[in-house]
Amino acid sequence: MTTATPPLPTTPFIHKGELKQVLLAIADISGYTRYMTQNRTDLLHSQVLLTDLTQTILKEIEFPLQVSKLEGDAIFLYAELDDSWEEKKTDISRRILSFFEVFTERLTELAESNMCPCTACKKVAALRLKVIVHSGEALFHR
Repeated sequence: MTTATPPLPTTPFIHKGELKQVLLAIADISGYTRYMTQNRTDLLHSQVLLTDLTQTILKEIEFPLQVSKLEGDAIFLYAELDDSWEEKKTDISRRILSFFEVFTERLTELAESNMCPCTACKKVAALRLKVIVHSGEALFHR
């Protein structure tokens, strides 16, 4: 007796998705987890400082980069790769480099203008930024 292989389940979003060539990037504040766990007593200050740094990066994001999601200390970005990719890649590279510049400037401002004796405020200068970039296909759901 042979048994037929059951069909794969289908869901509505699979049929409505579209594969696109994209550049994916994650801007992530390094040291976030350690910073938050070491500064539990100063959690409010930790959160205010991290929000400030995240907003500093968000202000630098311009088309063709688009925010896909914010998750804790990470900003997930993408840009669609189309016929104008050659023009866009230079702009995107400059924009990503500017993330480091504005992050470092703001981090220095926060550390140097700090008058608060709490651990979170004293250790803010230990935070760093990393950006990971990848290109490939992504499925966009409608």
